[in-house]
Amino acid sequence: MFINAKNLLLGSLSLALLTNPANPSPAPAPYPDPDPSKANNPGVKWRLHLYQNTRCSGVDTFYSGSGSRKCENEILNGGALGYISETHEPPCEVVLFADDKCKRAVVTIAAGSHSHSSTKCQAPTVEGEKVEIRSFEVRC
Repeated sequence: MFINAKNLLLGSLSLALLTNPANPSPAPAPYPDPDPSKANNPGVKWRLHLYQNTRCSGVDTFYSGSGSRKCENEILNGGALGYISETHEPPCEVVLFADDKCKRAVVTIAAGSHSHSSTKCQAPTVEGEKVEIRSFEVRC
């Protein structure tokens, strides 16, 4: 009986291999990254992340665009203490302000500026004191 079971098993296995060849199916496409800052969008000329602390941790408020943006003061909780500026292509520059009417500039991030345009967390200061970012605008 053991030999018959072995023959039956081998026969079934052979039949399964003949009817279902071992061709690997293509791997499923990866899920798109939900982070809009990582999207491969050639039209985007500037990206800005604003954070509620100077360590740039926790929830960010993300902005991006391909052209100018007038005074933006709709920042989470009314202001930010830290920022990460990823991309600035000429001729765009981002200006951060200490008031909600875009009058008191504290930082200008120029196009191609390596001192401010990076993935490093920055915290604006004026005369050694931390300053809250209350608004910003983009000039292209």
